[in-house]
Amino acid sequence: MNKALILAFCSFIPGLGCKTPQTQELPVQELSVRDRLEKIRAAYAPAPCFYASFGVESFQPGKSGQKADGTVRVDNANRRVRFYFTDSIFGITLSHMTIRDGFVYIGSPRDPVQQIPVDRFVVGGLANNSIRLPFRLFEDLMYGRVPEQVFADKTHYRTEGARLFAEYEDRESKSVYEFENDRMRSVTYLHKQDRANAKAEMTGTYPRSPFPQKMELNGWIDGPPEKMIVNFQGVDMTAVCKEVQFPVN
Repeated sequence: MNKALILAFCSFIPGLGCKTPQTQELPVQELSVRDRLEKIRAAYAPAPCFYASFGVESFQPGKSGQKADGTVRVDNANRRVRFYFTDSIFGITLSHMTIRDGFVYIGSPRDPVQQIPVDRFVVGGLANNSIRLPFRLFEDLMYGRVPEQVFADKTHYRTEGARLFAEYEDRESKSVYEFENDRMRSVTYLHKQDRANAKAEMTGTYPRSPFPQKMELNGWIDGPPEKMIVNFQGVDMTAVCKEVQFPVN
């Protein structure tokens, strides 16, 4: 007899002394930090090859925003990346970039290709602004992986409910990675020497992929932050990666 029928039966027979059955709630067992890290690692297991399209918009204080469309093809098996940026309105090629073999090859229809070591490469906005962040901070995110700093021995962890914070610090910088329900939600970066700060916030989850639907990057040294917003528009986790798709010229 279900609970509703028992209550109805008792209401018609006063003094019967019926007692409703009590539902025992089992305590929720909180996962250990180690278990959470393993779930995060599994959620971000890199695909051998994938292709994504996105829109990007860059803002500087007091200036109008700039927009572009972009695509990225990532070959995790051989650690190669190919970016391609076009004008959002006219479709004109703005720039292209290949990362492979420890170097970044970046060029445009107007400029010859430059070869830059990955360790010296910085991430900037679309304009000549002050957002200058080391590519290594975002390298694993572009590969669809979690940065290895999250799992390093010297990383410190703390939890707040469903959120896990991983804090990594070395001589030059400090990075804090925030996860919620096994998904990365923000990365905060501070360079100790030049006081460059950045915070990337991820919202939503693109279906069947490790990518968010939106990433907002704020960078600043002194004064108001400059902002770059990336909206993912399509992700193919079963794409094909061939040698010809990662040119260096």
